[in-house]
This record gives sequence, structure tokens and C-alpha cells, in this order.
Amino acid sequence: MRRARELVGLPVISLEEGLKLGNVKTLIVNPAGKAVAALVVEEKGFFKEQKFIPFAKVHSVGANALTVAQSASAAKASSLPELVQLWKEKTTVTGARVVTESGSVLGWVQDYFVDTVTGTITGLEAAPSGIGGAVKGRSFIPAEVLRTIGKEVIVTTDEALARMQKIDGGLEARFLDVLDKTKEALPRLPKKEARVEDTEAAKQPAVIEEKVKALIDKTKQKVALPKLQRKKDAKEDLQAKEETQERKPEETPKEE
Repeated sequence: MRRARELVGLPVISLEEGLKLGNVKTLIVNPAGKAVAALVVEEKGFFKEQKFIPFAKVHSVGANALTVAQSASAAKASSLPELVQLWKEKTTVTGARVVTESGSVLGWVQDYFVDTVTGTITGLEAAPSGIGGAVKGRSFIPAEVLRTIGKEVIVTTDEALARMQKIDGGLEARFLDVLDKTKEALPRLPKKEARVEDTEAAKQPAVIEEKVKALIDKTKQKVALPKLQRKKDAKEDLQAKEETQERKPEETPKEE
């Protein structure tokens, strides 16, 4: 099973002649048969010619190339009128709106899956339109619930709602996933390692308390010393004045 867009662009190789016949340009869908009826192959060169390869003549679809038994497997449009008619109808599947029988819109087809052996469409990849597709993601709708494949609308049974499977949860699912992983990881986060100083402080609170007290006392001393010195100097000055006054001789009155 491969996505349809993965087939587009593959080189087509003839096994018998060992020639490259061209590259797959597009797929021709048979809506009634719900299958890929043929491949349109475009040759290289200035005068590009398109040829049709019925899917029944595809030998194998590999990862890097598509093979056919011989170059005659690719025929001109004139020899395959039924395939040309389907091609003109341009039922591309991709881009069609998907609606259930009861009228519920399931989304728009982003791509579809193909059985590389039979060409049968095995399912659709659908998503909401616009930004909704990026947020809500894409879902797989199995071919068993497909009722009608039209050019613009694909109708499914109401069972499709229950049969849809998420392919990609979109941004919403990724955000929730990241959130869940973050919640799980948070309890296991290592605790912040304590610094050596913090550890020592926790072990020796008495030492820290003594250092703080010593610092406070030292600060008080620096502030108090100038005041004490000024008081001492003032006291000494006062004593000196008193001693001077005591030594001064008493003045005698003058005789007339």
C-alpha cells in the first residue's frame, strides 16, 4: 500500500528492453471501481509525448522506480479510448470533500492509498480544511465505508465516523503530548545542588551566628571610638584649664 502522491514522479523502467519510458505524471482513477485504472507517463525531451499504462500491466512498484514487462505496456491515447474518457473526467480524489450519508463533513481528502498490486484504493487521508487540518491532524478513512467517489464530493456510510483512525494528531496532539511528558519529567528533575557555603552554614549555624555578632561588635566599636576619644580630649582640656587657674598668683591692690 502506497500513497498516491508517492507514485507521481517515479521513473518507469521496461524490464525487457532496459529502457526508461518516462516518469509518472498523474494517476487515472476509475470512480465506479474505486481503483486506479492507469498511469499517465510523460516522456523526456523537447516534444514530450504522454502515454498510458493500464495498472494491470504494472509489474512492480518499488521505492525508487516503477517497472513494466516491456515498452509496449505504455500505449498511446488513441488505442485506449476508455482510459482517455476517464482521464477527461478528471476525478482526482485529492481535494474532494468527504461527507457521510447523514450529512456530516469528515474533512477534505489530502491523499489516498493504493494497493500497488491491484490498483485498488484502500483508503483516504482526510483532514479539516485550512488551519483546522494543522491543529486537529489527519485521519484514515478505510475504503470499506466509501459509497460514492465523485469529482467534488466523496460520500461515505455513517459507519465512517466510527471507523476513522488518526494518522497524525496535529499540533493539538503534539502540544498535549509535550505537556504530558513535561508533567512526568518534573518530579524526576534533580534538585538544585546547594553551594558549599550554604551546606557549611546549614551544618554550623553557631559559627555563622558568632561571625555575625563579631561583625556587629566591630561596627559598633568603629562608630563609638571617635565619640569616646572626643570625650576624653574634652575632659583633659578641662583639667588643664583648672590646673592653670590654680597656679596663677593672686593680684595685689595698688598703693595710692
